[in-house]
Amino acid sequence: MLIRSICPGDAPAVAAIYAPYVLDSTASFEYDAPTAEEIARRMELLTPQYPWIAAEEDGRLLGYAYASPHSERRAYSWDVHLSVYVAREERGHGVGHRLYEALEEILRRQGYQVLYGVVTGENHRSKGFHESMGFILRAEFPDAGFKHGRWISTCWYEKRLGKEIPQHLPVSWRSLDLGDILKGENK
Repeated sequence: MLIRSICPGDAPAVAAIYAPYVLDSTASFEYDAPTAEEIARRMELLTPQYPWIAAEEDGRLLGYAYASPHSERRAYSWDVHLSVYVAREERGHGVGHRLYEALEEILRRQGYQVLYGVVTGENHRSKGFHESMGFILRAEFPDAGFKHGRWISTCWYEKRLGKEIPQHLPVSWRSLDLGDILKGENK
């Protein structure tokens, strides 16, 4: 399995992986599956600072993970939200773990210190996944969203990478040498 950075040409595969999470489950609070064009727009907006990575095998995308800002307020500059989505047929084969491990190391090198994962309360698989990756449940918000005819809670998970006094803002992942994480690349 190759872990690499996402490129604009991956948008259709990313949209196809994400669509079932939107349409067939409550794992995402979006109602409509975004198009490949919308995914490409999101990637373009976030990737200068926040990593988007993919797991690939034999030229096929198995899953992807990315970071996004926790908040626009300056004091949150060292905090990020993480997301991971794996193709249905690849779930349970370690793809998500590999992606999160790589994403976490990239974020550590960038200078981020607090990682958050927001999971819907009925998504037991994702809750177990986050706990297995060392995240701690910090809060549960009952009936936070309404989807598929019912109210659904959200669970906020946290993982601390450090508590150092920051000497600078997190750097762009594009400025780092990540060749040991992103195989075949030297970003």
